[in-house]
Amino acid sequence: MNPVPGTDIAVDIGILVKLGQQIAEIYGLTSNQFEYVKRLLGPRAVPVLLAKIAQFATKYLAREGVMTLLKQIAKRATAKEVSKWIPFVGPLIAAGIGWYTTFMFGDQLVGEAEALAREILNGIVAGSDLP
Repeated sequence: MNPVPGTDIAVDIGILVKLGQQIAEIYGLTSNQFEYVKRLLGPRAVPVLLAKIAQFATKYLAREGVMTLLKQIAKRATAKEVSKWIPFVGPLIAAGIGWYTTFMFGDQLVGEAEALAREILNGIVAGSDLP
């Protein structure tokens, strides 16, 4: 099938948003899980925590945030689109660039989700009566 410029970017964004939602659920960064954490941390920590979770959600769980991150990787995406038109090796180059972009997004997503989850956990442990 002949490539249609721009089509795969739309598909990539949908896949990356879904990835972000799944990672947020794994690390306990969804609104349902936030209610439970809010009870554990108490009211003083809620505004700071809410701001950090909102920033994470805006960056990784919203289409606009994912598009902003992909714009930061625009040179690679442009090269991906252009390389599709090179006979034979173009699709291979485009696939490699697409893989790398997705890998970098996922790596950054997991790193930030883990850091935020650790911060929440440390707050819960610090506020508990554990020895």
